[in-house]
Amino acid sequence: MNSLSCSGLSRRPLHVLLALFLQSSAVLGQTYFNGVPFFGGDASFADEIISFDPLFSGGPAPFRISPEDVLGRLDRTPFLFTAYQALGHGGAIELGFNDYYLTNDGTDAVELYIGEVQGSPEAVYISLRPTAATRSQLGDEFDLNGDTYFEVGRYAGESYLDVYGYAIVLDVDDLFPGYANQSLFFDAVQIIDDPQQGSSAGDTVGMDLESVGVIYGQFRGDFNKDQKVTVADVTLLAAAIRRANHRLQYDLDNDGLVNGSDMDVMIHSSLQTYYGDANLDGEFNSQDFVVVFAAGKYENPTASARWDTGDWNSDGVFSTTDLVLAFQDGGYEAGPRRAAIVPEPITNPLFAILALLPLVLFGNVRRKVGR
Repeated sequence: MNSLSCSGLSRRPLHVLLALFLQSSAVLGQTYFNGVPFFGGDASFADEIISFDPLFSGGPAPFRISPEDVLGRLDRTPFLFTAYQALGHGGAIELGFNDYYLTNDGTDAVELYIGEVQGSPEAVYISLRPTAATRSQLGDEFDLNGDTYFEVGRYAGESYLDVYGYAIVLDVDDLFPGYANQSLFFDAVQIIDDPQQGSSAGDTVGMDLESVGVIYGQFRGDFNKDQKVTVADVTLLAAAIRRANHRLQYDLDNDGLVNGSDMDVMIHSSLQTYYGDANLDGEFNSQDFVVVFAAGKYENPTASARWDTGDWNSDGVFSTTDLVLAFQDGGYEAGPRRAAIVPEPITNPLFAILALLPLVLFGNVRRKVGR
């Protein structure tokens, strides 16, 4: 099939999901999907198809090919099975997380969710793609076949978490023990159906993948690790750019350097806005000029400035150069670039508690983790 040679993984019981709810409710910003707390809200879910090869191991392929159906939020209900993609017999898919990275939370709680549309998940091989900083920290020993992914094991259907169905869940701390909380980051997952398990006949051969989400992670650009991207994070990145500090944690575009290209990623992708948006409300308009000129730092070389006081080119001062950059970016009075990546808090905790009752009362909640 391929060069993967992961062995079987150890089994251990999963905490009752109600305990996970009580633990996670102390953290603001989480959103619940099927009773599962995803701390990044809609941004928690895979948003990019990097590759899909239903014939990766020779097939056969499923009848319907629509891999984009696995992107976005988990929205299955007890009465409706939403769109999904069968991987094919031995098929492979690679999914990217552009807004919310998978990380280790320093506990034995699970951080990654891989949902099967119905029934117990079929056996798959799972690999995680580290960011440049994480690869530098861990080395290449986990990349068994040189494909840039860290192979973490073969997982099957005995890992349950979902209120309405089944899922495979992973604990990053168990896979890579001994590292500080939120020090390891992964921006993509590779899932390969095990061709030695499951039927090769029918229209939906292979794992029926519905959604892949990061239960607990970190927003790209959240350098101070407060579960949001704000002007404080922009300030940290700007300082790193001025100092030519090429620490990989600031290398948002993974090119090995920390420079203006990383600020482009921060502003356009992480914050979904434009240069010039001083108050970070998602658009660049006259209100931003009111904010920056009121600070009184324009063309004052001795007055240190940051993003919200006019420094948009990361040189530490507010000058005509910043205005030129902002207008060249083309966002003035263009309206919102797109809704900012901000997790919406659950409106009523009662809904989350009610969603958990089927598991607490009737569910057999277990997980499978490994090294």
